[in-house]
Amino acid sequence: MRADLKTLPCVLAFAHAQVKCEQVMQRIFIDASATYIHLRRNSVLSGIQRVVVSAAAEILRIKSSDNVYLLVQAKDNCFAISLDGLSPEILANPTTLKLFLHGAQVPAMNFLHKYNKRKLKYIFHRGKFEFMAKYFPEKFERKTGYRAHDFLGRKGVETGFKSIKFEDIVKSDDVVISLDSSWDDYQIEGFEALKSRHGVKIFTMVHDMIPLVYGFTTAVGVQRKFINWLERSSSYTDIYLANSDSTREDFLKVHSNPETVKTVKLAHSFSNVSSEVSVSNYMRKAYPQYFETFPNLADMIDITSNLRFDLADDYVLCVGTLEPRKNNLRLARAWYNLSQKYPDLPKLYFAGRKGWGSDELEKFLSDTHNVNGLVKIIPSPSDEELAALYKNCLFFAFPSLYEGWGLPIGEGINYGKTGVVAANSSLPEVGLDMVVYCDEKSISSITSALESLLFDKNLRAQKEMLIRNTRLRTWADFAHDLIDIAEERR
Repeated sequence: MRADLKTLPCVLAFAHAQVKCEQVMQRIFIDASATYIHLRRNSVLSGIQRVVVSAAAEILRIKSSDNVYLLVQAKDNCFAISLDGLSPEILANPTTLKLFLHGAQVPAMNFLHKYNKRKLKYIFHRGKFEFMAKYFPEKFERKTGYRAHDFLGRKGVETGFKSIKFEDIVKSDDVVISLDSSWDDYQIEGFEALKSRHGVKIFTMVHDMIPLVYGFTTAVGVQRKFINWLERSSSYTDIYLANSDSTREDFLKVHSNPETVKTVKLAHSFSNVSSEVSVSNYMRKAYPQYFETFPNLADMIDITSNLRFDLADDYVLCVGTLEPRKNNLRLARAWYNLSQKYPDLPKLYFAGRKGWGSDELEKFLSDTHNVNGLVKIIPSPSDEELAALYKNCLFFAFPSLYEGWGLPIGEGINYGKTGVVAANSSLPEVGLDMVVYCDEKSISSITSALESLLFDKNLRAQKEMLIRNTRLRTWADFAHDLIDIAEERR
């Protein structure tokens, strides 16, 4: 009996360790269905897709990698992608993520193929091109026709993956977090099947209520698709995740149970750029004094497109798809008004892909000769280019008509930049007191706000000081919140 009593603490400790281990072993499946399809044909991520990969990368940092999966709802099946052994940096970078997901579909860099059968020559020329890509990227790109950054980024990334049939590995205590825009009927049916057949917990992110609140700024047919998703998602969703208090408030106008809707705010962060394979990273290690003296040196080295010339000018930056809801036309008209008053006005850059309904903006720019050369569209910049644009701008402008969160505001603030922001929907939740607000429907209000930041350097400095003194929200914060909610529901 005494021996049993002596061993009791050990038994209890072992049992406690087992329980703790079971808690740690909870598996999370992150829906990436739309992102998976998008990366077949594209290398630049949209806002929602940026949320998916940023969250997945941070969850991968926090949890054991053999307990984190991507989930893809395809038309003919549902499969999981194990992230075991994959570094978060590869997952968070669009170039390497595309290579991982669709390795065979990434255009081959075939300038080394002629050496495939001659091993020593292959090793020699591979090393030669790696050296050239690191230290002489422009020469590399002229010689091969490929971006040096992409070539270096392919190193160490195993192309392709082995898909796992979800129903072969699913457990009842698994958690599925749907962060993607998986609104198609076959994807909805897939989630319904996951819930009815396997009983998994499903958390669904509501990114915005744009199709209902600002439906006239969306393409025809979006309302029907969105309402169908809203109605049917309630059959499989345990908890809805709203990305802002504003989105939660709008969602509760059509959802009757507030206890099942939690706000999980996104981040003031731009996390998808990995500098590990950049040319400047290698040079920084060798010549740190130059990078300390000249802060923009990394961008001068890494940006090899024509954008490097645009970075030399003073400019204000507007990031987002060129579509009516982003209010680009009013911003361009405000810039035109300023150009009539100030002869030495900085430039205005619109950075984003062309969306639907951008004809009016294009006509205005054509009629004014791009506001006499002061306005430029930078279509679909890469993450590296976008980061450089944020870092080197005077400030950003984001007079959107309505948002669920407002990623460009957080990204700009993350780089220490203030901005002109519309005072509607979720935007004050992101900008807080670190930006200047305007009435998005008034060109004169937008003009005045721009004017204040352009010519009142003290105001701009005050806002930048507020940014430096504010604890900004990170993607790690977002990921921790998701994990906490998942563990609460076990």
